[in-house]
Amino acid sequence: LLQADGAARYLEMRGRGIGYPLPGSEEILHTDIDAGDLLILYTDGLTESRRDPTEGELRLIEAARRHAAKPVTEIPAAIAADMHTVVLHPDDTLALAIRLTGSSRPEVPAARAGT
Repeated sequence: LLQADGAARYLEMRGRGIGYPLPGSEEILHTDIDAGDLLILYTDGLTESRRDPTEGELRLIEAARRHAAKPVTEIPAAIAADMHTVVLHPDDTLALAIRLTGSSRPEVPAARAGT
């Protein structure tokens, strides 16, 4: 979650990957998202393409900050392009960007951000 003020935090849930071998997490996470906040949902192929997943998570935050002002439809592909400059471990990648606007409806385009 990249907040409108630039602060970032991970919303973590324990559980299985979606659909493997059974669906989803064991619990549901509830959090508030304010207008202007950007939520990036992604598969591990986005952050684990190099040897250090922690480094990948830090790179993801920086990429999200770099591209946060773009139209939400362009953000997943822009982030994936930044993240996949070096791919040591190829994996499927899917990213979804959600930005809450001033209206009651969030912007929610999904984009397949590469493989």
